[in-house]
Amino acid sequence: MHAYLVYVRPLLEYNLVVWSPDTVKDIAAIESVQRRFIKRLPGLRDYSYQDRLHCLKLQSLEQRRLCGAIYKILFGIVDVQLGKFLIIMVI
Repeated sequence: MHAYLVYVRPLLEYNLVVWSPDTVKDIAAIESVQRRFIKRLPGLRDYSYQDRLHCLKLQSLEQRRLCGAIYKILFGIVDVQLGKFLIIMVI
């Protein structure tokens, strides 16, 4: 598992911020690399993809990309007008 985290995942995430796959086809193509890799780990072949991620305490690559984008927005690393994306309700 360490080999995946050190050698494979950085290659998959490299420049995702610039490229930012948004079509289902592109997302599935990138996700399939992680799916195939963790399916080959001993003892995880019979589990579903979500169960394998849970057992290994990993997120899908799509979830990691979205969390990274949200982090950058919340901490002001990127300039986004939140009013265009969020509806703020005052109670």
